[in-house]
Amino acid sequence: KSVKDARALKTMLSSLFRRRTKPHRTNLYKGQQFRMNLLHEPIPNRVSWVNPALKVKFNPLSVFQTQEMGGSKILVDKKSVKDARALKTMLSSLFRRRTKPHRTNLYKGQQFRMNLLHEPIPNRVSWVNPALKVKFNPLSVFQTQEMGGSKILVDKKSVKDARVQQAEMAYNLGSSLLFGKGHEKDPKSALVALKTAYDNGKKEAAFLLGLAYQQGLGTEINPEWAQYYLEKSAENNNMEAMSQLGYMMLEEENWEEANVWFKNAYDNGKTDSCYLWGTLFDYRNDSIAFSWHQKGALLGDKYCMKELAYKYGRGIGVEKDDSRSQFWAQKSVAKSTIGQSRNFQTISDGAKNGNLKDMYSLALLYLNGEEVEVDYARARYWFLKCAEKGDVKSYRQLGTMHENGLGTERSKDKAKYWYKLAIVEKDSFSMVLLADIYFHEKPEKAIELYKKASTENNIDGIKRLYSIYMETDPEQAKLWIERGSNLGDSDSMLMLSGIHFKENNSKSGKYWLEKSVEKGNKHAINELGNMYLNGKYYDIDVDKAIECYQLAKDLGSEVAMVNLGDMYANGEFVEGDLDTAIEYYTMAYNNKSILGKFLAGIYHIKQGNEVIGKDFLDQITIEEATILESSLENYEPQLKTDLNEKVLSRFCK
Repeated sequence: KSVKDARALKTMLSSLFRRRTKPHRTNLYKGQQFRMNLLHEPIPNRVSWVNPALKVKFNPLSVFQTQEMGGSKILVDKKSVKDARALKTMLSSLFRRRTKPHRTNLYKGQQFRMNLLHEPIPNRVSWVNPALKVKFNPLSVFQTQEMGGSKILVDKKSVKDARVQQAEMAYNLGSSLLFGKGHEKDPKSALVALKTAYDNGKKEAAFLLGLAYQQGLGTEINPEWAQYYLEKSAENNNMEAMSQLGYMMLEEENWEEANVWFKNAYDNGKTDSCYLWGTLFDYRNDSIAFSWHQKGALLGDKYCMKELAYKYGRGIGVEKDDSRSQFWAQKSVAKSTIGQSRNFQTISDGAKNGNLKDMYSLALLYLNGEEVEVDYARARYWFLKCAEKGDVKSYRQLGTMHENGLGTERSKDKAKYWYKLAIVEKDSFSMVLLADIYFHEKPEKAIELYKKASTENNIDGIKRLYSIYMETDPEQAKLWIERGSNLGDSDSMLMLSGIHFKENNSKSGKYWLEKSVEKGNKHAINELGNMYLNGKYYDIDVDKAIECYQLAKDLGSEVAMVNLGDMYANGEFVEGDLDTAIEYYTMAYNNKSILGKFLAGIYHIKQGNEVIGKDFLDQITIEEATILESSLENYEPQLKTDLNEKVLSRFCK
């Protein structure tokens, strides 16, 4: 990248000499200008390079002399001083691709211009090698910089890399000094370091600067600067910054603006603060407070459930509704018993005693909210403990937490860091996750990682390649999904069966569909049920269709649950029974089916259960309502009318 000392020059010249196969003039560098920074190292009395083939010795002190510049010693030739990096680039472009003998007068016919140190930098500078058709514009690579009162050319990439490194170091130092982690707490010095980091492009520093000005850490409290830096951080999708801006708006009694910032944080993945935000709006804006507690209750927060029961019971922020109040009170009591199982306690004790398996299991329990309330901070804590012991799966989990902003700030760079650590240990799952990040940034790099993961027989990597090539190269897509099928992946088998059916190869299509069914694939079993019901590729057999739907339902297929619900709701092939239909739709809703949620609400209302029906429909978001419009294409027109009147009308208001 750049020449630092005489040893680097020695290496460069030696590499050029060794490539020559025919004699050239020994006085090769006469008339060329270049400069060398010795970094204060003493100049040797004799330095020579020998080319055994040519028997040429080169003593730099016969051509160069030392000179003071900006407080440093530099090595210069006796003609003039110029940038060594530019000469190195020019020489390498001239020499690199030569394979045939050249004329002894090496530079004859070559055209190039070099900026002298005290000359103004022109707009365009180029060296042209007609034989190699090489052009070089140094101003695309270099920039001017003051040094010792003179202007010199410096490598732009080196400057950029140095700034990135400086910013990262300053950010790490600033965050450590701000909170006293790894260094003695020094907020004032932390502020200087964080400003340096931010000025050099470290966007993450904006959040800590905002906190410092908001809380008066190392400086006086300054709401304007706090808001400025927090908004900059929020632009970088930092949901914690969005939350802090919400708190600031609350202090200014700007309820609507505060709610907007909290909603932005919620939409970006911060779902663990609904109770706090709702409580902050209590007695300030009851309707907003209710909406946050309702969101939290639907996400399973027992405290929000309790608040919802209280608000429904007293009509705070919502119309009074005793039945809903009782419903949420019961849900809150049931939720409060979670976390008391012997299994959780056993795992927790094992983790505290340093058992790696229990530490990882405990982190997963906190991450997924199994047997304990979701707590991303504790999950991350235990994953970090596992990572300290070199656990590869924990590297991957920490990467996903940073990628999605769970328990920490959202940071693709940190996610990449953890994924790369796991990839060093040949973790194919991390290859796929890193490729997912690169896919929109560097598609070629992403595909390379997918292929690398696929060579490790990673099914996710194979499926990604199938999806990528399906539109552009169906034959290659088919090859990848065949590989997944031959590895025994039931999803790949189902996809391959679909390809064969499209190619009118029903024999192969049925073969792979049935292979997927044998593997217990719930989607394949549901699809087989559809074929038995519709008589496509199989003879019509309603009993077998229902049997397939029941089996797929037991395996967790929300689509099969909706199919069974439809049969009982419409009285098709079975005796009509709305209660049974609602039961199946509710099962689908519990398995995150938007269609199941809507149909459960509609049929509850038809059964006269207005309270429960509205609870289901109130949970439908505008995005989900849009999806429902296309999902209802095969249903009776009345359901679309119900969607407009009972769901979409709410958003129109």
